[in-house]
Amino acid sequence: MTKSNLKTVAYFIFFISFVSNLTAETFITENELELAVINVGEPLGYIDGQGNNAGIYYKITEQFAKATGMKVIIKLLPFQRMIGELIRGKIDCAIFFTSTERQKTFTQVGLVIKKPVIIALRPLNLGESKFNMDNLAYFEGKTLGLVRGAQYSDAIEKNTKIIKWPVNSYKNGLRMLAKGRIDGFVGGKETIDEHYTVNNYDYYVLQMNTSWLQCSKQSPRMTPEILTKVTNAYTSISKNQITKIIRKYIPTYQPIE
Repeated sequence: MTKSNLKTVAYFIFFISFVSNLTAETFITENELELAVINVGEPLGYIDGQGNNAGIYYKITEQFAKATGMKVIIKLLPFQRMIGELIRGKIDCAIFFTSTERQKTFTQVGLVIKKPVIIALRPLNLGESKFNMDNLAYFEGKTLGLVRGAQYSDAIEKNTKIIKWPVNSYKNGLRMLAKGRIDGFVGGKETIDEHYTVNNYDYYVLQMNTSWLQCSKQSPRMTPEILTKVTNAYTSISKNQITKIIRKYIPTYQPIE
């Protein structure tokens, strides 16, 4: 074999190797999911004392990731960044509250948690009469704490007369509430019950919210085949498995049908 032929064979082998590697990498990329968990503090999504990602949404997302059988990346992100990356197709799926608008923007894969959202009130001062809350207008001019980045209600978000005070976690906000430093705290009732140290506290029922696994309509990875695989994976997780995860963080949790 001539030197020229040897060079030709060498280039041919290199080309085949390159194409094979490229095909393998493309296959992995197409089958990789990028999931996000909202970083809103305990008990939903946070970094624990050992530096590990933790929380209800994180553990459910982890269970879902295993069920897909795919190569998955899970990122803990602030709420606004998570929503932005879902809209741009940088992130594939995440668990968060749904709404009429979000049902149009994202593919609704499966219900995760249904829970009442309330405004827990500070303790009454000595000689103070009982709170009289007929509607949300009662809270205009008052300061309500809520976990930084969380959005529970359009009615609160759009009411500029209500003062919003962002906090890092439920525990932080409810500690402020117990000391009377804020007038109310917005969040899921079960989580507030678990962390609020004031017994028989008064509260205003804001609405019933549902958290869903929602997926991007813009992600190039979310082909019809992958979406079917994602849906089947989430459906394979039983309600009992989800309830068990939630009760690790909220022992008193009772699922609402």
